[in-house]
Amino acid sequence: MSKKMRNQNKAGIEERLSKLIVTGKLKPSTRLVESALAEKMGVSRTLMREALMGLERRGFLKHVAEQGFHINPMTSREVREIYPLIWTLECLGLKMCSAFGAERIQALTDLNNQFREASEESNPHQARDIDTKWHEVLLAGCRNKTLINMLSDLKLRAYRYECAYMSKQGAFEVSVQQHAQIISLVSNGRIDEAAQVIELHWDQGMRVVLEELDWTEPD
Repeated sequence: MSKKMRNQNKAGIEERLSKLIVTGKLKPSTRLVESALAEKMGVSRTLMREALMGLERRGFLKHVAEQGFHINPMTSREVREIYPLIWTLECLGLKMCSAFGAERIQALTDLNNQFREASEESNPHQARDIDTKWHEVLLAGCRNKTLINMLSDLKLRAYRYECAYMSKQGAFEVSVQQHAQIISLVSNGRIDEAAQVIELHWDQGMRVVLEELDWTEPD
């Protein structure tokens, strides 16, 4: 197997496992048995271990000596750590974007309409998927790939909390309004003001998640 193909296979395993984690199909604190996962996915144990190590580096797993890999628990501490990083990087990415043309503005508008429809139909999973796409299109003009990759991993970790706790329609309605405000601002070149709304947007999302958590992480 070539190095390129090996890396592609490892990335594919990571993607499959991360989706199971963020959607709750693999529960927090679950111990992952490498041999069983490798057999189930039809890959070698070596490739599976590399994928698990990759997920550990991305913050989804922890390795415990003589016990193997466990899915990280969901904590208020993690929420408070990752959300400010998300809004800081997204604001920076927005300021690094190329000018917003009519096509990108229309794409953002169309996605926000779809987002509103999904939330009104009480389809939170579809709404979150559309919301993720909306933010991707917002930063489509940013050429800093390191920033985009960092954001992608952080948002995937945040997505796990949103899947578990952020299903209130009211929260989605606020997001629809904030999306529309951001679209209006960027279409008029008011990027700094749009960045302020982005920070508010993620901060409010963080507060909704924290309100739904039924424990407090100790210092």
